[in-house]
Amino acid sequence: ALGDAGVSGEISFERGKLSEIVRRRVNLVDLLVLDVMQMFESDNGHSDIEAMLNECARPVLLIPGLSRSVERILLVYDDRAQAHEALFAAAYMAEIWDCPVVVLAAPDAAPQALNKAAPYLEMHEAPPESIIAGPLTPESVFQTAAEHQCDLVVVGGYRKGPLSKTAVAAWLRDAPENAGRPLLICP
Repeated sequence: ALGDAGVSGEISFERGKLSEIVRRRVNLVDLLVLDVMQMFESDNGHSDIEAMLNECARPVLLIPGLSRSVERILLVYDDRAQAHEALFAAAYMAEIWDCPVVVLAAPDAAPQALNKAAPYLEMHEAPPESIIAGPLTPESVFQTAAEHQCDLVVVGGYRKGPLSKTAVAAWLRDAPENAGRPLLICP
């Protein structure tokens, strides 16, 4: 089916510990997709995922089991370089999928969100549906996503910032509560 659409690709299979295989192969891909529910089948799922996030220089899409189609994107924005990467990714996806973007900006970054993020989204035919100033804690991020019916959360960076290792661990712990909402982390 993909060949009929002009899409080519390769697949390979390898046996072993998933985290070790991913670490070896991650530089060969543009996007790392991890089903966190399958990762938890191992005794140290949390530490495996956190270790991979720390070492990965590629965008990572964390999916908690089966996900639904993306109808609305939540962009978490705090005007760091990684937040700009998230902005670029969110704008691209919104333009391609023709879906609105909700921006959750750190209170101190709300003016930058209006001055930088909004025009960039508009340039890509994805004007922000709303810009909300609020704390960038895991709780507020996923509460905002739920309130605005966002199907995908896009954030920048995971070493520091709104979704640090600790915050990602909290998201992983509560993944079933997030109702299948994927998290795209742009390094």
